Amino acid sequence: MSTVLAVATPQAIVIGSETLLMQGETRLGHAYGDNPKLYTVGHSCIGLTGTVAHYSALILALRSLGEDCRLGSVEQVFETFNRVHRKLKDEFFLNPKKQPDDAYEANHISALVANGSGLYGVYAHREVLRFDRFWANGTGRPYALGAMHCAWNAAQDSGAAPDALAIARQGLGAAMEFDRASGGAMRLYRFMPGSDAGPECLTPPT
Repeated sequence: MSTVLAVATPQAIVIGSETLLMQGETRLGHAYGDNPKLYTVGHSCIGLTGTVAHYSALILALRSLGEDCRLGSVEQVFETFNRVHRKLKDEFFLNPKKQPDDAYEANHISALVANGSGLYGVYAHREVLRFDRFWANGTGRPYALGAMHCAWNAAQDSGAAPDALAIARQGLGAAMEFDRASGGAMRLYRFMPGSDAGPECLTPPT
């Protein structure tokens, strides 16, 4: 699988991922091709984990919405991904089946959305969560969350303001060290809180 994470402080919002692609037991590093997990959509950045088949379909569906792709609040993210769910079924042949007793059709999505308004997670039944500090998705999540928790608390204990970029790097570093499905290089984007500007790419592809 992989690791995607995001961190929000009053000074900056950062989203990041590593670049390793797994195909069964085979590891495909970024030196063999660009396999992004972070995508810019309008003024937002979307980080994806899970089946790679989702990546192209979901991003194309989001971009096709044009001005209707609004991601500035929990309600807007939900409405946008609800529209995307229809597109994924009708145009990209999404199989929405999961468990027969599920209350809603599944989209099988595991995504983090970052922009100047904050951080949001979107999951299998289109549930949307807002994160005020940090979060992570993917198989490296336990390691990333532990490292980010320690880094955040260490900054607070020292009297310093948490540094979103430094915390994101520590989270990715831990996941890449200990999760067998995470590795390669770091990719990081930064937003200014409250701004409608697009992301600043901190680690351009090599």
